[in-house]
Amino acid sequence: MFTSTATSFTSLRRCLAAGSLALVLCAATSVARSGDLVEPDPSLSAREVIEIQLDALQLLDRENPEENMRQVWAMAHPANKAYVGTIARFGAMLNSPGYDTLVGHRGHAVLAARAGDEVTEFYVTVESADGATSAFLWMVAKVAAGEHAGCWMTIAVSPAVRINREV
Repeated sequence: MFTSTATSFTSLRRCLAAGSLALVLCAATSVARSGDLVEPDPSLSAREVIEIQLDALQLLDRENPEENMRQVWAMAHPANKAYVGTIARFGAMLNSPGYDTLVGHRGHAVLAARAGDEVTEFYVTVESADGATSAFLWMVAKVAAGEHAGCWMTIAVSPAVRINREV
């Protein structure tokens, strides 16, 4: 899930250079807690899918990474899951540089970037647990066929671009 394309990452860099990203702290609203797994559904918007994942990542406990990992994984596009392999490998990716700022973050903002009928991109800013601000390019795509046909699901997320290092 957490991959990037050179073109999309370049777009994110241009946006950051222009200073057009602002961090707005958001309260977790659709938080996925144990037993409350939100399944992919065609009625969910692209933005709602990202918010569900971010809310779960915000609550993800580094000591017990399985707690909300299932929710994030549930909203990953089937092609993304095929690329990553297993949920265990996905968990390892979340704790690696470039994505570890998502785990247990303080707040986030989702800003529309480019909307399409089949693929939509969002700029996401995150204040990490240590107070640093990072930005991501988050891409969701509609599933064409199969169990989740018509559902928006996350196809890729760029590694973090650090905006600041201070609170």
